[in-house]
Amino acid sequence: MNKIKNCIPKRCTLGGVEFTTKFIENAANGGKLGDSCTTDGSINIQKINYGLTQIHTQIQNTYFHELAHNIFGMLGRIDLSDDEVLVQGVGNMIFEFLRTCDWIRIEELKHNNESEATFSFQTLNQSQLK
Repeated sequence: MNKIKNCIPKRCTLGGVEFTTKFIENAANGGKLGDSCTTDGSINIQKINYGLTQIHTQIQNTYFHELAHNIFGMLGRIDLSDDEVLVQGVGNMIFEFLRTCDWIRIEELKHNNESEATFSFQTLNQSQLK
């Protein structure tokens, strides 16, 4: 089940900073679809008012792009946060992961032998360790 269809976080905490998502109107945004600021804890999604419609997945993509900027920034890697290709790729990977996950409760997984996903352990003998 797609749990994040047509959704983005209203707020989240990252590295001890609470971020709030806002839709903003900024005619002088230089074509950006979003921006974010660690100082004020905002992830801003640009409202587009020039006759274009932003589809939900583009809004989500923008959100996760901005989240990736903040992940690198909170790790103290401003150099990586400034790398738009890396940020876009990481944001896309986070979004795709969350969008396509098929979640299962850990207790259900541990106790359900019929589950598609199972834990597998193998004990190695001494000769296999060499």
